[in-house]
Amino acid sequence: MAVKAAGRAPAQAKTRGADWRLLSVAAVVYGALLATTLHFLAEVPQPLPATADAALFSEGRAFEHLEVLATKIGHRQVGTEGEAQAADYLYRQVQQLAEQAQATRPDLTAEAARESVSGGVTMHAFKFEIANVYNNLTNVVLRLAPADPAAAAKKAVLVNSHYDSTLGTVGASDCGSTVAIILEMARTIIANPAIKLSAPVVFLLNGGEETLSQAANGFFASSRFASQLGAFINLESTGPWGPDVVFQHTGDWTLQAYARSAPHPRGTTMAQDFFDLGLIPADTDYRMFSYRHYGALPGIDVAFIFDGTAYHTARDEPSRIRRGTLQGMGENVLAAIQEYTRVLASDPAAPQASDAGGSVYFDFWGRFMVIYSHTQAKALHHAPLFVVLLLPLLAPNDGIHALSWGGLVSSALLSLASMLCAVVAPAALGAARCLATGLPMPWYGRPAVAYAMFLPAAAAGLLMPYVLAPPSGKPGASSPGRRSLGTALLFALVCSALTSIGMHSSFFYALWAAGAAIAAALLGTGALPPSWANAVALLACFAAPVAIVLPSSVTFMAHIMEKVGLAGEAPGMLGLLSADLAVGAVAGATVVVSFGTFTPHLAAALGRRGGRAAVTALLLTSLGVAGWASVHLARPFSYDHPKRVLVQHIHKHSPDGAVTESKLSVAGLDGYPLAPLLPQPFLGQPAAAFSTDEWEAFYPLNYLISSGEARPAPGPLEGERTPMLRLLRRDVAMPMSPSAGEGVARLHFELDTGLPGAWGVMNFTGQVLNWSLSDKVADTELPQGGLSHMVRFAGNRHARHYQFWLDVPAGAPALQVRLFVKRVQESDAAAEALLRQLPDWVSPSAVVCYQSRYQF
Repeated sequence: MAVKAAGRAPAQAKTRGADWRLLSVAAVVYGALLATTLHFLAEVPQPLPATADAALFSEGRAFEHLEVLATKIGHRQVGTEGEAQAADYLYRQVQQLAEQAQATRPDLTAEAARESVSGGVTMHAFKFEIANVYNNLTNVVLRLAPADPAAAAKKAVLVNSHYDSTLGTVGASDCGSTVAIILEMARTIIANPAIKLSAPVVFLLNGGEETLSQAANGFFASSRFASQLGAFINLESTGPWGPDVVFQHTGDWTLQAYARSAPHPRGTTMAQDFFDLGLIPADTDYRMFSYRHYGALPGIDVAFIFDGTAYHTARDEPSRIRRGTLQGMGENVLAAIQEYTRVLASDPAAPQASDAGGSVYFDFWGRFMVIYSHTQAKALHHAPLFVVLLLPLLAPNDGIHALSWGGLVSSALLSLASMLCAVVAPAALGAARCLATGLPMPWYGRPAVAYAMFLPAAAAGLLMPYVLAPPSGKPGASSPGRRSLGTALLFALVCSALTSIGMHSSFFYALWAAGAAIAAALLGTGALPPSWANAVALLACFAAPVAIVLPSSVTFMAHIMEKVGLAGEAPGMLGLLSADLAVGAVAGATVVVSFGTFTPHLAAALGRRGGRAAVTALLLTSLGVAGWASVHLARPFSYDHPKRVLVQHIHKHSPDGAVTESKLSVAGLDGYPLAPLLPQPFLGQPAAAFSTDEWEAFYPLNYLISSGEARPAPGPLEGERTPMLRLLRRDVAMPMSPSAGEGVARLHFELDTGLPGAWGVMNFTGQVLNWSLSDKVADTELPQGGLSHMVRFAGNRHARHYQFWLDVPAGAPALQVRLFVKRVQESDAAAEALLRQLPDWVSPSAVVCYQSRYQF
């Protein structure tokens, strides 16, 4: 039953002008909540210096380790000397920590270990199935356990991060920073006798995450410590600015334990939804430990997420890391480790199938987290739909305040038009600007420009259907309360649909639908007369959705803007438009979820004349900013926000090792053209054929590349070994019966990468029944029919030879093999000559790649 607000105007009252009281209160509420959100999103603790009390976690001490890894050692790609030096340094550090524990903590036992892992796993990466094979990768382990035998026998918590860096970067944030945090957390536990472990802790510093989590898989598959584990915390970074955020979890006790123990817990289920749907082109070691994927443990994934333009570039340096970032993660995870050991000491039940559905979770400005299960979400998130559909039966049937399902549907359709316009308007603006200028994303690395360009257009699109729609002839049908309930119906439908497919960020829509229902119940559905009391009461009904949604929506748009530099280049015209289209659409979605079911009230407060003026002003603002940016910011990149470029010095060779062609091939990972950055001496040479097939060496990331430039280049140095794939022998097993076919042929191979420490890809085309490379054959359907079997491999500087076998039908056509072997060689003369001529706003990654074809 609706409670009528005092002084309510009749629903059939004539259209009024702008309600400046409601607009003023809305501006204050939104402004205050946005300012609060931005403050807490940037909040990190005061970093403690290296001289701080030994019993406390100190960012200063962690930074000392980071400087060694990222500055003194530098590049740490798998297979390089830097990676080996990092492993040596880390092993010395954990040995010293183990000795310190034995000398000072009689209540603890400590063990340091260095393990080499080899193996393979068939996995899905970016929606493609591959076999991921690794050879002799190095992991460094420190185990701390209570001296009490009963406590020491409990399952351990695993705390993991990786010390390798990706191509073209020293990886200060990703992930030297988190490795340094782990060393300092272990030191703090040992130095502080007040920290009592109720169960063991295993700290893993793994040497191969950038090669698709190979070292983590090797640890979980073969380490003597793996069988003793009960939960995990994975530490990652997608940018050098904190605070840290939980962005994946397995859906069990581990998230609750983190939330109640971390001083400033942060997390959002929105990120997990996008990872689970494969919409984010990234991955972490989380999947190798998670029982929902390739492991068997419950756990969480925690990362820094801001300043993503430095991620996987040469700008990921120690100086880029915001002070307080390491302190925040260290304090949060150190507290969580202690809570995890307390839970594991109670022998928690193994994760159940019901846990795998995940949870809804979000934080409230880093002060606490709200968490509820998928089972609870199915009840809570479907409830708004039933409530909204019941309202026509509960409302007074007096003609003025009556509600009908037809009226709700009509208002829902108007709201749908509003949402579509909010998304289409900024996307269309971005596309039109690109088509007019031929240059994409002038806003890259300049978030204020992006906000000023896209958000006004999105707001204009959101308001446009309301201010242009003619008023209904039925009494009160166009009142903001009724239209808000129609929007609530649409949001409730979206919420139910998303919940049904397991997307937990549907709680945004549930909150907004609930806000509209509460406003209708307390204030009715008619037009409220302008007054300060009514304005405050109305905003109070919607304050909770605004406060809860803003942190996620603001973070999401900022993250997407920073990650478009890694999103790849679509073919043709779409490559030019895709970044602006995507960010424009995301801006529209941000505006939709930020205003939600309050939008009809906002449009009504503006009035028809004021609304049209507002739409015009907003569109002109976006157009003006777009025009200004096109003239003054034609090049989107800068030294601090560089363009990522990949360079291959390709040597094509025959099966006997004779090199038939050499060239330099250059590609970008965004839609900005290469010509403005490539030096004239390079472009002035006769063109060589550029083929995306030659980028299969980066599979599956080669699908992010659609164009590039290639020029002839010198061949390999005299005496340099070319990789070879040799068939050692062919064994044929006869069938058990004549009807079983011609039998199975087992082909025994040896891959010699020529030099140790190589990465690469083998593409087997043909029928493969089984193999020794991984747990199962990786199958990819080819567009022209048939199957391809993709294998990625990597090894450290001592790994050169791979021996394996494949089973094929004895009478099958010949097996076709394409081999790509990459070497990370900073000293390659041809590539270095090109890299030296690139502008400082380019962050290049260069490899030497040998490519060959075989038939067996």
